[in-house]
Amino acid sequence: MSNNIMYNNPLIYGVEFQTRLLCSLHANNDQDCFLIGTQSLVTSNIQVHLVKLQEETNILCPQIYEHSYGEIWSLASSPTDKHLIYILVMLVTMFHPTNDAYMCSVIDNNIVMWDVGESGVKIVCTAFVTADDCYIKAWDLRTQTKIAWNLDGVHTKIIRYNPEHDELIGTTSSDGQVLIICLAGILSSAVEIEDMKTKISIEDKIVTTCDQLEDSVYCVEWSSVDSWILASLSYDGRLLLNKVPKDEQLRILL
Repeated sequence: MSNNIMYNNPLIYGVEFQTRLLCSLHANNDQDCFLIGTQSLVTSNIQVHLVKLQEETNILCPQIYEHSYGEIWSLASSPTDKHLIYILVMLVTMFHPTNDAYMCSVIDNNIVMWDVGESGVKIVCTAFVTADDCYIKAWDLRTQTKIAWNLDGVHTKIIRYNPEHDELIGTTSSDGQVLIICLAGILSSAVEIEDMKTKISIEDKIVTTCDQLEDSVYCVEWSSVDSWILASLSYDGRLLLNKVPKDEQLRILL
């Protein structure tokens, strides 16, 4: 079966319980895998689902693990060890995308960067992005103003950069929609292009709208294996896998 089905009809996996946590299994370079954390006050309903995509058949295959240590509030996978994941019951915490010695936590509206190696706690990055109500803001810690760029009037809860093609972002919202957006202004090569005085025309646009989910979408993650695959997770426990349209892939690659 061709994986063209993902261009026309997304793949869907259903979870029995409510969900708000999703992450890609970053260290697995052989297969598209995602982790889902359920949310419940009932201990027996708290689970972690490992969902693997069988590329040859386009079938989503789950493995379910019980979690009896309390309600899950944060879920992250190591970028270097596919057997290592972090589950936190209090803080919102994420791994650095390429170095599992660094982590970031949100504590009392403050962002704390952790070096979990031997050197203790310190700031280890210079930029990050936040989504708040109808605003997306990029923060640059090297400048006095700190806000590098922002988008107003954007209906979003969560935003994720594409790990390979950084002009692509995925966003979620409470209306059940997932957007794949192209933003030429955040393209990593934009500075080099400006220095060369080369003029190019790349349109800022919504590449595609994924509206197959019926509940609020709390999570969105790009695959760490196939950078064109975007996974989204709704509160009613539905995992959706979509692909960037082929014409947009060709425009980016060429």
